Amino acid sequence: MSSATGQEHVQQILRDVVSRLDPRKLVAEAIKFGDELRIDGINGAVPMGGKLVIVAVGKASIPMAAGALDQLGDRVTSAVAITKGGLAVSGDPPDGLEIIEADHPVPTEKSLGAGARVR
Repeated sequence: MSSATGQEHVQQILRDVVSRLDPRKLVAEAIKFGDELRIDGINGAVPMGGKLVIVAVGKASIPMAAGALDQLGDRVTSAVAITKGGLAVSGDPPDGLEIIEADHPVPTEKSLGAGARVR
């Protein structure tokens, strides 16, 4: 019989759920490529020629962009993640990922600058 308490079981379940919902892992697993780039859940494909640019926006933008970089590596010309200012970043962002902090929900000059950078 296990000596784990109910609280320990709940904590383990939460750890398992969080690990399965890791944006970096989920994005990396969703990307398939060969001659074309395909993303699970999106109809159509993109030819794998020319420049490949990653733009991620939102609170999970850094791990999402990291997952795309993990999968696509040298094929990426540039990558930018726009995130809400003041959010803690877990782990080191991958090399080549430009991180821009913007404001939300009320746009500011930082938000306009982030949009200009993407454009």
